[in-house]
Amino acid sequence: MKKILFLFLFMSVFLTFIIAEHNQPILTVLDFETNDVSSSDMNSIIDILSSGLFKTEYFIVIDIAQRETVLNELEFSLSGCTDEACMLEVGKMLSAELIVVGSMSSIGSKIVLSAKMIETETSKTMSTADGIYADMDDLLGNLYHFIDSLSLPYAKNEDIITASDKRTT
Repeated sequence: MKKILFLFLFMSVFLTFIIAEHNQPILTVLDFETNDVSSSDMNSIIDILSSGLFKTEYFIVIDIAQRETVLNELEFSLSGCTDEACMLEVGKMLSAELIVVGSMSSIGSKIVLSAKMIETETSKTMSTADGIYADMDDLLGNLYHFIDSLSLPYAKNEDIITASDKRTT
């Protein structure tokens, strides 16, 4: 109990400092549902999504390693957490203002990637992005455009610098 209280207090102070310093929403990308796609492929896509959303400079991103550390400290496992209500609770536990949830499926010879960004406090969908790709290479080649679509509502001005512009090749 003391461990949880200490972790909560630490996260609250840390996140308050970050919010005051940057005034950016805190976001985390949670595990996607998969259908005929390996979990390692899904994890790689989530890593790139997290990194790309961070590169937009619109968000403070809780990456997978940070997320897992906090959830392990709280003795919480995402393994049984598949519905949106549970994902929202995880987002709240992480003090994230936004979560990204989605699915990645292999349908026929195509790969379908779908994501939505949800506000944890209100459960309101803030943005969505979908893509149908010929194969994994095609998905990877277009993933930063997907990220741009997902983060577009948070663009701060007309001179938008996109994740596509900031990626390294």
